Amino acid sequence: MDVVIDYLGERFVVALKIWRGNAYKERGEEQLLEYLDYFHMKKGYMLSYCFNQEKKWG
Repeated sequence: MDVVIDYLGERFVVALKIWRGNAYKERGEEQLLEYLDYFHMKKGYMLSYCFNQEKKWG
């Protein structure tokens, strides 16, 4: 698990990933779902970082 935030009695699960394509993203989503099942939660967050120097903004 990447980050679990406990704030004022609420718990937030955040998965941090480096963008390496759609297949990697889908595995990250599956991993996040496993974390959510473990903590009996319905909502979580996945934050992807893209370090591609040729990416287009906008």
